[in-house]
Amino acid sequence: MKIIINSESLITGYTVNGDLENSIDVPVPEEFLTNFKPGYYRLKDNVVLLNENYTPPVFDNDNYHPTEMQQSITALAKSVGDLSAQVSNIKQIITKQAKQGDE
Repeated sequence: MKIIINSESLITGYTVNGDLENSIDVPVPEEFLTNFKPGYYRLKDNVVLLNENYTPPVFDNDNYHPTEMQQSITALAKSVGDLSAQVSNIKQIITKQAKQGDE
């Protein structure tokens, strides 16, 4: 998986397919896609770890509510992440079965 980190090695974005400018290709924990939030994970010695100092963002305006478009984009991004994880799992199963068939 390709990730983007900031100057503090916090992971701020990722892509399952394709490439991102200045991205790094690293293995990620199984729960990464479902738990991802910018800054929730960090990269240390080429290993993706939970950021022990993570604090959720605080909005200055207590009345802030995401727009319908923002909610739709968030739901779509989660769906894509879930589907990508499922495809990855299927690939692993097929690879494992192919190796067993060769034996």
